[in-house]
Amino acid sequence: MNGSFMETPVRGVTTLSSEKFPDAWEHWLGVEFLEIVGLHHGDRVLDFGAGPGHYSLPAALTVGRRGAVYALDTNHARLRIIRDKARHRGIRTITPLLVDGEPPAPLREASLDVVLAFDVMHLVTDRTQWYREFWRLLHPNGCLTVYPKHCKDDMPLGGLADCTIAQVRAEVERCDFRLRSFHRKHLCHDESQVQGVVLSFHKGE
Repeated sequence: MNGSFMETPVRGVTTLSSEKFPDAWEHWLGVEFLEIVGLHHGDRVLDFGAGPGHYSLPAALTVGRRGAVYALDTNHARLRIIRDKARHRGIRTITPLLVDGEPPAPLREASLDVVLAFDVMHLVTDRTQWYREFWRLLHPNGCLTVYPKHCKDDMPLGGLADCTIAQVRAEVERCDFRLRSFHRKHLCHDESQVQGVVLSFHKGE
């Protein structure tokens, strides 16, 4: 990719067994990762397509008691998993949001600091519609962070199968976002540790 953005190289990687990795990710590895890609204490975060909570749970630990995490998904069973995990760990800042897959999300305009769209955009029928919804939800200095798993460069599948990373960037930027940073990191995908590209955008003026 070309352009004026920061590329963060892969640094030290913690190798864990497949049995131990998901729990370690949700407790501390995910916190370290989310801090690198731009989450801060006190942030209000939307985890779009939250699944079983691999990012919602560490996001809640990252933002702390003064922050908030909205775990949005179309699957009630997955949201129940998040709710149960949060209750077991004493986390009270995660709000599950069950939706039908179409915008708008049940949140106020300019109410969020960060939107996480990790390993989900390949499932979205109209990505532009959702990128514009993210723009509506973020405050003027807000950040949209995208992990475009299953694009052409990374196990192509679904709606991103023919899109390169550069094309994903261009698609998001057409919705008035501007790339802020580019990270190639180890992260969580389907209970496993994988290497992937994460793009962080800010709202354009």
